[in-house]
Amino acid sequence: MLNLMAEEAPKDPSKPIGACEETKPPQRKSWQKSPQQKQELCVPQPFRADSPSPCNASCFMRPDSEEKEALEYINAFLTSNEQDEAKKLKFLDSISTLSSLPAFMGKALLVEKIKELIDHESVDSLTGVMRQQAMLAIMKLSKMKLPWLVLTRPSLLATCFSSIFSLPPAHTMEEVEAALCTKTLKTMDEMLKALVCEDQEPNLLVLQIILKVLLPWTTSKEVHERLRAVGRITWLMEFMGSQCKFQEVEEFSVLGQLVGCLTLCCAEQEQEIWQLAVEGLHHVYSFMLQLKSKMPVNHGAEYRQLLHDSQTERAFWVTNISNITSIFGEYFDTSECMDFLLVAIKGMRDSSIHDALTARNMLHMILEVPGLSLGRVSEAVKNIHNHLDSISTPLARQELRRALLLLGYRFSKEVVGTLLGCSLSCDSVAAEMWKMLTSQPKTTRKILGELVSMLQEPARRQHQLSERPAGVPPLALQATRALYEIFQEQACRQEVKELFPQLYISLLFHITYTVQYTASHEKEHNQEDTPTPLSPVRFAVKVMKVLLRCAGYKDQVTFMMKQGGWDLLMRSDTHHKGVCLLARR
Repeated sequence: MLNLMAEEAPKDPSKPIGACEETKPPQRKSWQKSPQQKQELCVPQPFRADSPSPCNASCFMRPDSEEKEALEYINAFLTSNEQDEAKKLKFLDSISTLSSLPAFMGKALLVEKIKELIDHESVDSLTGVMRQQAMLAIMKLSKMKLPWLVLTRPSLLATCFSSIFSLPPAHTMEEVEAALCTKTLKTMDEMLKALVCEDQEPNLLVLQIILKVLLPWTTSKEVHERLRAVGRITWLMEFMGSQCKFQEVEEFSVLGQLVGCLTLCCAEQEQEIWQLAVEGLHHVYSFMLQLKSKMPVNHGAEYRQLLHDSQTERAFWVTNISNITSIFGEYFDTSECMDFLLVAIKGMRDSSIHDALTARNMLHMILEVPGLSLGRVSEAVKNIHNHLDSISTPLARQELRRALLLLGYRFSKEVVGTLLGCSLSCDSVAAEMWKMLTSQPKTTRKILGELVSMLQEPARRQHQLSERPAGVPPLALQATRALYEIFQEQACRQEVKELFPQLYISLLFHITYTVQYTASHEKEHNQEDTPTPLSPVRFAVKVMKVLLRCAGYKDQVTFMMKQGGWDLLMRSDTHHKGVCLLARR
């Protein structure tokens, strides 16, 4: 286990880790003081990954009479709609008596039946051992080498977690019920470890599936549900951090999300949760070093040296949220950085149960990590678009703007293409994001350059193929809407002036192409060549007017209006006259 280290002890041991102040993570013994906590955070006996399987030579022998009777009962139960409690328990107990499953038995149906029994249990109280017996049956099936994809179906795991986490808090239960809750949680922990260690070495793919189902519970609005979830995660990671060997896996795709969720929990007001989260991060750190040293890394000598030094020191310092982010951030790959960033964005929402200041600080610090590399940029842009409207804190929006500017500068083509696809009509959120992207000169130039390319593409393709206009691509239409929003901003006028020639020509080409396509389309359908109020041609001309005003050519707009040039520009039979008027001054 890793050493717990800090510069000074906190003055108030009941205070969570703040986003900006230092504190010492609690020793493990501190969360064993309260009887309530013992009930919620039960710790089962150590489980060894190399424990011999009970499935020995008897698996290949003919079943004895007891086992034969159990098989017959299981088969009969699977085809019935039995509601009697005793018969349900006998079904589960029959599974536990088996040494192996015959080939003819439907394994998926068997697991589905167990899930159904758990699902039917009330979450208002805990009065029986049905949940325990069901999870013991799952453990037994895992030892019979049932395919792990069958036993780790997210729906089965979700049912188990929901049925137990949603029970009332232990301190509200009677003594007998609270003791039963403790035993049930202990059985769940043993089941999770049995699933992860179906073979001699822990299966990281199974661990990922379990964590992906567990992590959403860390954002539950109910304190006792978050506590139970964080307790399970911490215990699993303690076990994984002590392992020296894992089954080979190309990537552990849940690491960034795991660290992000536990980091948010470190700022919880509930002492039990933030203490567990801090301990969990210590175990995750140990696990991560083991994992990174074994997985193929596409990094240079500097990264390999960093791993070597960390393995030697084996120390993990927790002083504040910024410190946690920095420690893990230098080990994250591109996808892990993005997962951590996405967790932070969701944590800043007004509806989040987590501290918005902590989430904002996480986002700020991950963007500060030296040599930061990000993947899945489109996903980040979509997430910002989805959540921006639900983030009202000015400082949080400012941090989102900073993240968007960074993405826009480094990955301008991907950001522009994704944002154009987020909203066909350029809704208010998309309009706000375009304003954010053009609030800094160096990013504005890149964004405008990409939008120019979007406008020029249809005309360029037509010229190369020597074909008549095949239609105005949606992205080109959306690009004009984006430019309309950008040209109305005072902050980017200088950049618009610098890029005016390219913007002017590309927009004029777009108008010409759109006029030609509209005329061709209307001729085929015997329609009148008159632009409607909401037509693409009319809107493109509107954008041209705004461009001219933004670049300081208001007189040209007025001149065209007096000469009827804008109307000439929109009709196919007079379009060339409109172009001549536009170029006259």
